[in-house]
Amino acid sequence: CIMSTSDALTAAVGAFVGFLALDAVNTRSAPQGYPVLCPPLAALAVLLFAAPGAPLVKSFNIVAGHLGACAVAVVLSSAADEGVFNAIPLPGFISTKGLTRALIVGTAIFYMIL
Repeated sequence: CIMSTSDALTAAVGAFVGFLALDAVNTRSAPQGYPVLCPPLAALAVLLFAAPGAPLVKSFNIVAGHLGACAVAVVLSSAADEGVFNAIPLPGFISTKGLTRALIVGTAIFYMIL
């Protein structure tokens, strides 16, 4: 592990908050509701451009990270479809979809870092 659990959690929470803010903007500016976020590619871009020589940028790690991120997305999206997040009171500018997307991003980044 190249990062402590607390550092990984800080990065995950930061990503969660950032993508939640992006969704709030998207919710207000795109009334059609077309998703414009692609979290795994954003995370990969950070790794490739910020640390091209890092061990995380090796082929196996990229593939394993994407597969894990996809699994996280499927599980959390399925939970959202079942209404698991509907009981959480949200301000009007944050949608349940936005909460789900932000959870997916934060959880996927936490997974990929560990």
